[in-house]
Amino acid sequence: AAVPDAAVVVPEVPLDLGSFASVRAFGAHMRASGSAPIDTLVLNAGRGGSSSGANAASVDGAEVIMQVNLLGHALLAAELLPLLNRSGFVRVAAQSSGARFNAREADLRADLGSSLAAVARASPWDQYSKSKAGACLLASAIQRRLAAAGLDGAAVASDPGLAATGVNVQHDLAATLGGRLPDTKALHDAAAHHAAD
Repeated sequence: AAVPDAAVVVPEVPLDLGSFASVRAFGAHMRASGSAPIDTLVLNAGRGGSSSGANAASVDGAEVIMQVNLLGHALLAAELLPLLNRSGFVRVAAQSSGARFNAREADLRADLGSSLAAVARASPWDQYSKSKAGACLLASAIQRRLAAAGLDGAAVASDPGLAATGVNVQHDLAATLGGRLPDTKALHDAAAHHAAD
């Protein structure tokens, strides 16, 4: 009711942030399809990681958590920039996490994961934390580009807080956070989190 003429469009082309070719193909499809301006872009894909797991490579050879959570989003925003530039008031939201506070500034200035060798000493949890800190930096960079282009709008990072999801159980979040509670279900019960999944 607040935006009676709003339209939600589901593109026919799939988007896999773990593949730079997929992101480029999606962007090309959107630009060539005569798509209306994009007023809102939410960069919300996320791949978690535990403190005890092993890093994995994407199809492009990059560390997959960093590619899905940050590098793929950065490329997607760049691919969709022409459509964002046509908006009367553009909004971009990059999903972050409290895990961003685990990232060290020196790590953010280093290679974030262009290859597994670049992050050989980092755990998947370290990569997740850096990717979520990077989401804040990405939002800031997009905001600068919007302002430089003279566009009205805002790019922001958001943090939903701790939410009960299957990802937390899959990666045993309680153990990753120091094991103060016996398991992830107990962690969510103690915080009164309840999820439909």
